[in-house]
Amino acid sequence: MSHVNFYLKRNTPLKKTAIVSRTHINKSVFKYGIGKSIYPELWDELSQRPIKTKSKIKPFRKKNPHIDTDLENIETRLQNVERDIKKEIESFEKNNDVINLDQLREYLDAKYKEVKKKVNAEPNVKETLNDYIQRYINEIEKGTRTYTTSKGEMRKYTHGTIKTYKGFQVQFNDFQKKKKRVLDFDDITLDLYDLMVRYFSNKGYSTNSIGKLAKTLKTIMRASHEEKLHNNTEYQRKKFKTLKVDVTDVYLTQKEVDTLYKFNFHKVPKDELDRKLIPEYELTRDVFLCGVWTAQRYSDYSRIKPEHIKERDGQMYFEMITRKTSQKVSVPMRPELIKILKKYSYELPRTYEQKINANIKEICRLAKINEMIEVEEIRKGLKVVKMIPKYKMVKTHTARRTAISLMYLANIPTIDIQKISGHRTEKNLLKYIKVTNEETSKRLSLNPYFKGKSLSKV
Repeated sequence: MSHVNFYLKRNTPLKKTAIVSRTHINKSVFKYGIGKSIYPELWDELSQRPIKTKSKIKPFRKKNPHIDTDLENIETRLQNVERDIKKEIESFEKNNDVINLDQLREYLDAKYKEVKKKVNAEPNVKETLNDYIQRYINEIEKGTRTYTTSKGEMRKYTHGTIKTYKGFQVQFNDFQKKKKRVLDFDDITLDLYDLMVRYFSNKGYSTNSIGKLAKTLKTIMRASHEEKLHNNTEYQRKKFKTLKVDVTDVYLTQKEVDTLYKFNFHKVPKDELDRKLIPEYELTRDVFLCGVWTAQRYSDYSRIKPEHIKERDGQMYFEMITRKTSQKVSVPMRPELIKILKKYSYELPRTYEQKINANIKEICRLAKINEMIEVEEIRKGLKVVKMIPKYKMVKTHTARRTAISLMYLANIPTIDIQKISGHRTEKNLLKYIKVTNEETSKRLSLNPYFKGKSLSKV
C-alpha cells in the first residue's frame, strides 16, 4: 500500500498556506491539494498534522476564536483524504488495473472540491443525450452512481460494466459521426433503432455485440427518463429489443487440462517460442489452471492470497467472498492446485486479464489443443458457419466453464457445484455446462437405468 505524505505548499511566517498530499504511485508522484490551509506555526512536520500544543495555539485565538474547530476540521480532512487515496489505489489493484492518476484526481475532486458556478452561465441549459451519457459514465467511475441488487444491497459498478459503457459511447459517437447527426433523447425511435442495427450489422458486428449496444442504450434512456430529462418511451416498445443468439463457448477436456499442467515450455523449439517469454507463459498457464481448479471468475482466482487458504481435518480449502455476487465459496483443493500455489508462496503475482487472454491462446496452440470447432454466427443478417481451432476460443472465463463442466461429468450434483461456483441460481449455473452429446451419452450409459435387466431364457 502506498504511503500518503502531507506537506505545506509554502512556509511564510504568519501567512496561511495550502496543505498538499504527496503519494508515490508506480514510480510517479501524485500531488493533491486537500482544500485546507494552515499557519506554518500550527503545523507539525514530524506528524504531518496540526499541532496540539495549547500554548502555541493560544496566540492565534485572538485573530480567529474558532481556531480549535478549524484545526480539528483540518485533522479530519487529512484523515479522510489519506483514507480515500488508499481506498482508490486498493480498488485499482483489486481489479488488476494500472492506477489512473487522472481518475484518482477526479474521484477526490468529486468529494472535496466545491463546484464553482459560472457567473455568466446560460440559465436552465438543457442536458443533451450525449451530455448525459458522459455524466453517467463519470458517475459510475467515481462510484457516485450505484445500483441495487435483488437483495436490496447498494453496489458500485464493476470495472467490466464501466468498460461496457465506455465502449458503447465510442460506438454511439462513431454512428452519429458517420450519419452526420447529433442525436438527442427524442431521436431514439424504432426507426433509429432499425438504422443502428443495419449500420453495425453492415460493419460486421455480431448479433450479440449489436444486442449489447441496444441494451446499453435502453438502460441510458430508462435512467434519464426516471430523472425526468425527457418523455420519450419508444425504447420501451417490444420491437426495440436486445438481440441475442446462442454463442459457441468451449471448455477443456480433462486430457487437455492435464496436457497444460504437464506442458514443458523448454521443450518447444526455439523458432516457435522466444525463451524470454517462458516465465510469462508459465505464469499465465498457472493462473489459468487456478481458475480451473477453483471454478471462480478471473477477478477472484487471479487474486489468491495466503488468507484464502484454510485447512480442516487434513484437507486444504480455498475460501473467498466473490466480488461479483458476494457469495462465500469454499472449494476443496486438488493436489495440483496446492503444488502450483506453493510455487508462489500461496500468493499469485499480479496479472492483467487482457494479457492472460492473449497468452493462453498461444499456450494452447503450442500444447496442440487445436480441435476444430464448428461455430455458427449471424453476420450482416446471414447465418455463417465456419470452423475455428479450439485454442483461438480459449480465454480466462474458459477456466471457470471448464471447472463446472468437468465437475458435472464427474457426477458431482449440480447443487454442490453451485455452492462451489458461487452462482445464485441453478439456471445460471447450467449455462456453464458445455459437454458434447457423446460425453453425455457415455455418462448416461453408466446409469443403472440403461443397464436394464438381464433377459431370462425362453
